[in-house]
Amino acid sequence: MFFILTPAYNNVKYISKKIEMYLNDDALRQKIAKKGRDKYVKYFNSTIVAKFIIYKTFNIYKKYFCVNKD
Repeated sequence: MFFILTPAYNNVKYISKKIEMYLNDDALRQKIAKKGRDKYVKYFNSTIVAKFIIYKTFNIYKKYFCVNKD
């Protein structure tokens, strides 16, 4: 199952204000970027991707691939 991690916005003014806010606040922008990178590394690091490929190749069933517990 795949899902989108980014929120969807329907209001152009809201998106515009958010973009301006991030453009004007370097510390906040860096904080958001770090959190995004940390989340990516947690759920999509090379070990998890390699396990996914091996499990799919050898038809090993595993319900969740996105959490590195073993």
